Amino acid sequence: MTYEMKPLQAGTRMRVDHSTYTTVILSDLSQLDTLRGDVLWEAPADGSYVKKGDKWLHVTHRNGVALPKPGWTAYIYLGGYVCGSFNEVTDTHPVPTTYPKLIGATIILQYDDGKEVTEELEVVNIVP
Repeated sequence: MTYEMKPLQAGTRMRVDHSTYTTVILSDLSQLDTLRGDVLWEAPADGSYVKKGDKWLHVTHRNGVALPKPGWTAYIYLGGYVCGSFNEVTDTHPVPTTYPKLIGATIILQYDDGKEVTEELEVVNIVP
């Protein structure tokens, strides 16, 4: 599953784990950022600086760019929202099950002496 969310305030942090006791990786996230992640963690019980139902996203991308070091950002912390616009992302570019056929191609070879040679080819079933 993939998720997206946007911080509600400038200065939102990303940490090495889903806890405020862990090291901060980034502290400059803002409302302009779109965070994308692959794991949504939910606190199972109340504890020290955690409330049952708090949610943290394991963030892998910031504004569509893969992060060199992924981390965790709170979606809900101590019962309050840190990020909004939360949603599950559906794949809008599914992998094709069939591939287009290239029926013919023209290749023009140019040589250093200025001569050109044209070849007509038929190529079928090009698969990436």
